[in-house]
Amino acid sequence: MSDDIDNKDRQLVPVDQKNDKSIVPYHGVRSMAEVKHGIVHFESPFSQLSLNTDLNIPPSNWLRTSSKLEQHVRDLTWNTSRRPSQFSSIDIAHNTPDIVGEVDVISHAANIKKLLKIPFEKSHVSMMVHRVGKTLLLDEFDIHKQLLRTEQNEWGWLRRFYYECVLRDLHHNMKCVPRPSKRRDSLQNRNMYSKFLYHSVCDTESDVSVAATNRMLTRDDLSLIPDPLPKPRGSQTSRDVLWTFEDIKMLIGTDLPVFRDESYYVSLRLRDMKTPINVLTGLDYWLDNLMCNVPEVAMCFHIEGIVKQYEIIKTEDIPDLENSKFDPQSVTDIAKNILSFLKNNATKEGHTYWLYKGTNDDVVKLYDLTALCGDERGPSEQNPFTVPLGMLLYRVARNMWTNQTPRKASLMRTLLENCLILLDGTQHPQVCTSASYLLSDLYVPDSSLDDDWSLPGSSSEENSDEESQQDVDNSGDSGTHSVDVKVLSKRGSVSRAKELTRLKPFNETAEERCTEATKFIQMGLSYLRRDLDLGTHKRSSLVEEQAKCNSDEAIPLHYEPIRKNEKNANKNTKTHTADPDTKYEVKVDLDLQMTSVTPDSEVRDRKQDQSWHVLSKGLLFRKAAFTFSALAKQALGSNNLLDLLKFLKLAFSCFGALKVILPHKAEENDALLSSLYGLLGDARLGLLKTGLLPVDWPVIWKTSPPEECAILEMTEKEFETFEFESWFDLPSSKPDILKGCVQCYKMAVQLCNKKNKHVFEPLVKREGNAYNELGVCLMQQAQNALESSDLQEKSLTGMQTTWDQASQALKEGIGVFECIEDKANQALLHCNLGRLMRLIAQTYTNTVQIGNKQEFTPLEREYYNKAINSYKTALQLGNQGFKHLVESVRWELSTTYFNMAALLQDYAPLTSVRQEEVENEVVNLMFQSLKYCGKDNASFASQTMYQFRAATINHRLASLFHNSLRDEHTEQKRKHLRTLSESHYEKALKLYYQMECYNEHLQTQLEYIALLDLCLSGQTAPRHQLKTLLYMLHSLTDCSESLKSLTSQLEDSNQTSDQQTSLLKESHTISTIMETKLQHTLLQLVKVYKQINSRKSGKEASSKADDMKKLYAASLGHGKADSDSATVISRCKFLLTVLTQVTCFYQEVLQKDLEVRHSLMC
Repeated sequence: MSDDIDNKDRQLVPVDQKNDKSIVPYHGVRSMAEVKHGIVHFESPFSQLSLNTDLNIPPSNWLRTSSKLEQHVRDLTWNTSRRPSQFSSIDIAHNTPDIVGEVDVISHAANIKKLLKIPFEKSHVSMMVHRVGKTLLLDEFDIHKQLLRTEQNEWGWLRRFYYECVLRDLHHNMKCVPRPSKRRDSLQNRNMYSKFLYHSVCDTESDVSVAATNRMLTRDDLSLIPDPLPKPRGSQTSRDVLWTFEDIKMLIGTDLPVFRDESYYVSLRLRDMKTPINVLTGLDYWLDNLMCNVPEVAMCFHIEGIVKQYEIIKTEDIPDLENSKFDPQSVTDIAKNILSFLKNNATKEGHTYWLYKGTNDDVVKLYDLTALCGDERGPSEQNPFTVPLGMLLYRVARNMWTNQTPRKASLMRTLLENCLILLDGTQHPQVCTSASYLLSDLYVPDSSLDDDWSLPGSSSEENSDEESQQDVDNSGDSGTHSVDVKVLSKRGSVSRAKELTRLKPFNETAEERCTEATKFIQMGLSYLRRDLDLGTHKRSSLVEEQAKCNSDEAIPLHYEPIRKNEKNANKNTKTHTADPDTKYEVKVDLDLQMTSVTPDSEVRDRKQDQSWHVLSKGLLFRKAAFTFSALAKQALGSNNLLDLLKFLKLAFSCFGALKVILPHKAEENDALLSSLYGLLGDARLGLLKTGLLPVDWPVIWKTSPPEECAILEMTEKEFETFEFESWFDLPSSKPDILKGCVQCYKMAVQLCNKKNKHVFEPLVKREGNAYNELGVCLMQQAQNALESSDLQEKSLTGMQTTWDQASQALKEGIGVFECIEDKANQALLHCNLGRLMRLIAQTYTNTVQIGNKQEFTPLEREYYNKAINSYKTALQLGNQGFKHLVESVRWELSTTYFNMAALLQDYAPLTSVRQEEVENEVVNLMFQSLKYCGKDNASFASQTMYQFRAATINHRLASLFHNSLRDEHTEQKRKHLRTLSESHYEKALKLYYQMECYNEHLQTQLEYIALLDLCLSGQTAPRHQLKTLLYMLHSLTDCSESLKSLTSQLEDSNQTSDQQTSLLKESHTISTIMETKLQHTLLQLVKVYKQINSRKSGKEASSKADDMKKLYAASLGHGKADSDSATVISRCKFLLTVLTQVTCFYQEVLQKDLEVRHSLMC
C-alpha cells in the first residue's frame, strides 16, 4: 500500500451510523451524506492482496454466505434483483416516507450518475419521472426489455407512442435502442470483481456490525384506520443516503463497497492497467465517493488478473487525474440545470413523465405520458406506475398525518386526492377506504368538537402561499419539453421557476368542509362495503403490491416436518447456545422456515381481515358523528332548527352504530356524546320557541343530500333498534319538551369532563337555563289556570301540583348554578322563585275573596314572606357586581312589600290581630316598599314607574294616618297623626303633579281637603279655624290644572265607550265632591270672618266676608246634579270658572291673611 495511507492531513469523514452532517468541500463543491437506511456497512478492514495474486483463481470463500459481508458481496455481484428496477425510487420512498416532499430527488445512484454524465457521453438515456410534492422520483426504464421483449398486450399504449412519436421525431430505427451487453469479457470482469471483493474481505466477522434499519415513525393511534399496506419490503441497495450536493437534496440508494482502513474509510476499485482511467470512469468514482462521504479510493491495478499494485487517491484529487480531468463546478451546473428542467416541466402529481435521449442525440426530451397517451390507452391497458405511485402517495400522506408534519395539511389533502384518482376503488378498496378516512379527518379534525378548526401543523403563511400558487395556467402545455445537451453545462442556462406545488388551501367555511368530509366518509363506507362484498380475503389480499420473485433465491417449500418435536428441541438448544445478540434473529428465522399455509393460518388471516373491516367501519362512523356534530353547530348558529335536528339524528345514528361495532371506542368518546346531548337540548328548546313542531321527517330526508341518506341507511343496518330514537319523538306538551331538554343537558353534563372548564361551564349554564325555562313555563301555566279557573278544590289541587313542579325546577336550577358559582343566574332564578311565591299568594288571595270571610290569611303571609326571602337573596347576589339585575330585583321586592301591605290594609285580619298591630305592620311594609323604590337608583326609563309607586305609597300612608286620626282621641297622638298624614299627602301630591297624573292628583287633593276638614271640626278658636280654612281654599285652587285636564279628557272623542263610561263616572264623583267642598269652605270662611271682634279688623273682616258671600253665591250657580256627560262637563267648566275667581281673590287678599296668621302662630 502506498505511503499516502499514513498522511494525517487528509479529511476523515466516513459514512457511519452517527449521521455525521458535516459538509465536506471538494474543490469548492459542497457535499454532505447522511445514511437514512442501511443494511450492511463494511466496518472491518479490507485485506490487502499480495502482489502477483491471481484474481482468476477463486478464493476459498468465493460465493459463500457464511458471514454477513460475504452474503452482501455475493448479492452485490451476482444478485440481479439488486440492480435498479423500474420502481426503485418508489421502493426507496416507501422506506423513508417522512423525507418524501422534503428532498428534491429520490433515485438510485446509478440514475443520478447517468444524468450527470449526459454532456460527457453520447449514450442513451431513458428514465421515468414522477412528482410527489416538490420531490422528483427517477427510475430507469429499459426500453429493450419493457417494450421490445414483452408481449404485445403489455405496455401496448407506450409501445405505440414510442413507434409513432419518439422514433419518428428522432428519425431513428430500432437499432438505436441499446441492449444489455452479453459479451464474454463482461461476465469475466464481473467474476474477477467478485473474486477481488471476496479476497478483500477479512476472515473475522467480529467487527462487522449490522446497521439497524430506521424504523418508520409511526404513532399507535386508535383514531386511525390500520394501515392496509404491508410494511416496506426494504431497500434494494446496501444503504439509502441523504445526499446534499450544493443546494440540491437527494435521497439515493447506493451499493458502493466501503471498507475501513485503520481509522478511516476507503472505497475499493479494481482496474486493468492496460485500460487508462477516462473522464467517465473518474466522474463515476468521484460521484460514488461524494455520495457516500468516502475521502479516498483504493485502486487495485492488475494485468490479466495478476495484482500489480495499490494506489490511494483522495476524492478531491480524482478530477485532476491524468486522462480523467473534469471541472467539478461544471458537474454542479449540470445537476442544477437538469433539476431545473425537470422541476419546471414535470409539475403535475400523478402524471408519468418520460425523460428520453437517444444515442448520439443532442436533445433531451421530457414527455408527459399521462397527457399524451391518456386518450389512446384502452380500458384494459393500465400504466404500471399508477398503482405503485398511488400507494406511495397514500403512504407519504399517512406518514405526515401520523407525525403531524408541520405545515403539510394542504399537501396531505393533495396527495390523498391524487391517490384516490390513481387507484381503482374496486381493485384497492382498503387503501381507498383509509385514504377517504384521512381526507375526512383533514376536513373535520377531532378538535372541531371544541370549535378548533386549525389543521395539524398548518399556518396562515402556508395558506397564503398556496393561494398564490393555485391559479397557474397550464392550458398551453403541449406535453413535450426539450433541452439542448450543450445548454446543460452552462451555469444558470436553465433557470428554475417558482415551485408550483398546486396545493389547494383550506379556505372553505366550516360548513363546506363538513360537506366535503361527508362525501369522503360515504365514499369510504362504500369502498369498505365493496371490499366486504368481494368475499373473505386472504392475508395476501392486504398486500396491494405484487410480490416479486427473486431469481437468485430458491423458492421455499411449505411443509410440516415429520419429526417436529425433535427439531423444535434442537432449535431451542441452538437458541440457548447462540450468541445473545443473534438469539432473536435465529429464532425468528427458524420460525419463518417452519411456516406453512394451513387452514389455521387461513382462519387467522380471515379474523385479521374482519377485525380490520370492523375497526375501519367503526372509525368511519365515528368521524361521521364528529362531522354531523359540527354541521349541527353550524345549523344552530344560523338558527336553522330543522337542519339542526336532522344533523343530530344523523350524528346519533352514527354514534349508535359505533357503539354496536366498537363498544370500547364509543366509551372513549364521551366528549362527543356530551356535545350531541347538549345540542339536542338546544334543538328541542329552539323548536319549542319557534313553534316548528311537529317535525315531518319524510320531507326532511327527501330534501337531504344523497350522501347523508346513504350514511343513515348504512347505520340502520348495524342495529336492530335505534337506541336514541326516543330523544327524537318530540311530545306535544310544552312542559314535557322542556323536561326532555333538562334530561339532555343532564346527560351532557354527566359525560363532560369537569377539568375542561370552557366546555363544562357553558353546559352547566345551559342545564340551569333549561330548569329556569321549565320553572317559568310551569309558572305561566299556573298563571293561566288562575285566570281561567273558578278556583274550586279540584282545580286548586292541580295548580298545587304545578306549583310544586315549578318550585322544584327552579330550586334544581339554583343548585346547578351554585356548582359553578354563577351568581348572576342564581339571582335570576331566586327572582323567578319569588315571582312563583307571589303567584301562589295571589291564588290564595283570590280564593279568600270568593268566600265570606275576606281577611288576609296566614297562607298568604307565608308565601309573601317566602317571596321576600327569595328576592332578598337575589338582591344580595346581584349586588356582587351585577348592577343590571339589581334594579329589576329591587322593583320586584318593592312590589311584594307593597302588595302585602295593600292586602293587609284592605283586608285586615281583625279577627285574629288588633287594629293597631295591623296598622303598624302596614306602615312598616309600606316603608320597606318605599325603601326599595329609590328613584336615584333607577334608570331613566324606569323613573316614571318608580315615581308613581312612591306617590301611591305616600297616598296610602296618608290615607292610613288619616283614617287613624278619626278614631284617635288623644290630642298629642292626633297632632302626630295629622302631621304624618299631611306630610305624605304633600309628597303624593307633588309626585302626581310632576308626572301629570291629574286624576290621581284630584283624588289625593280632595282627601287632603277632607283631612283639613276633619281637623277643622275639632277646632274652636276662630284664628285656627281661619288658618285651616285658608289651607283648604288654597288646596282647592291647586285643583284648577287637574280639573282642566279632566275636562279635556271628557271632551276627547277618541276614547272607547268603556273608557268614556269609566271616566265619566269618576269625573262625576270628583266634580260633585269638589263642588261640595268648595261651597262648604266658602261658607265657613264667611262665618269665621263674621266672628272676628276686632274693630279695625272687623271692618276688614266684614268686607272680606261680603266678598266671600259673593264667591259662595257664585259657587251655587250650577245647581244640576245629573250624571250625564254634558252635565258633568258643564259642572267641570263651571267649577273652573269659580276656581279662577277664587284663585284671584285668594292671591290678592286671603294669602296675606294666611301669611300673617302663620307668622303669629310661629
